[in-house]
Amino acid sequence: MFCIYCGKQIPEGTECDCRKQVYSNAPVPSPSAPAAPASDTDPYYNYNYYRNPQNPGFANPYQDSKPRISAEHQAIKDVFRSPLMLITCILFSADFVLGLLDGFSMDIFLLLSAVGLWLVYAFSHRAEAPLKTVGLKFHSVILMIQRIFLIMLYAIISILIITLAFMPEEFNEFMYDMKLYMSIYYNWNFDYNFSFTSIVFSILLAVWTCFFLFVLFYNIKMKNNVKLLSETAKGAETRRSFSVFPGVVLIMQFLCSAGSLVTYIMTAETRNRFLNSFLNSLMRQLEESYDIKINYAFNLTTNYLSIARMAVSAAALLFAAITVFSLKAKLNRAKEN
Repeated sequence: MFCIYCGKQIPEGTECDCRKQVYSNAPVPSPSAPAAPASDTDPYYNYNYYRNPQNPGFANPYQDSKPRISAEHQAIKDVFRSPLMLITCILFSADFVLGLLDGFSMDIFLLLSAVGLWLVYAFSHRAEAPLKTVGLKFHSVILMIQRIFLIMLYAIISILIITLAFMPEEFNEFMYDMKLYMSIYYNWNFDYNFSFTSIVFSILLAVWTCFFLFVLFYNIKMKNNVKLLSETAKGAETRRSFSVFPGVVLIMQFLCSAGSLVTYIMTAETRNRFLNSFLNSLMRQLEESYDIKINYAFNLTTNYLSIARMAVSAAALLFAAITVFSLKAKLNRAKEN
């Protein structure tokens, strides 16, 4: 790591001797000696002596020393305290709030991400002080928890697929029975002439494994970026490189979210008509089966709150991706200078 005051490389966890040198080398006037007038040659009274290039390791002990911030460190702070970061924090927070309002759904990882972003933004506004890494450490913990849940989810779904691979005939019979039931009672005919075999489940397992490895690689690269930013803010030497792969994945997620939003809006009327017909038919079937009268009819309409949440979620992903690309560009420019 490097000293934030003098820039000297020192062992990790130790304190630099530059502060001790400042006060130990400072001349102290004798209390019994008469006061001498200031002169141009007296180093105790001449400020330029302490700024003399011939004495680079000696600073004025009566002048407030400010921590030295590297160019990469300053570039990180500039991005984190920019309006771009503020908009990103607002969008992630709005996404979580709209999720609560739209069906009381709570995404705990989205909440933790929003809190971490606000911590990073808040601690980056100290103009001449090093960036505190509280928010970055918070994000590092979130990414580790997500990785653990991702591995557990992969194991559970893989076991389920392997289990289904040993009973393809039972699954086919279930699908045929479901087709017959829906066609008789709800007049809903869907084409099903596919036979599930162990080969099909093997393909599903391979696709699921590829998707898992892709998401895991994204998680590793994102955590590596957070670690690099944290080490740079501490002044520690690092061999890591900042990756734009998380930004590319965020752009892909933005495109998927934007496509889902457009599809949701374009198919809203058809979807509502189908659901109303299906649910009302189900209610009439219950009346005939149990000889009861249910005075209720479904009349589903478009939920504009869901549209607003999908739009905010897509915007949050886009601004998060732009933040990643901005950090990469700023760090590259700082290294070149």
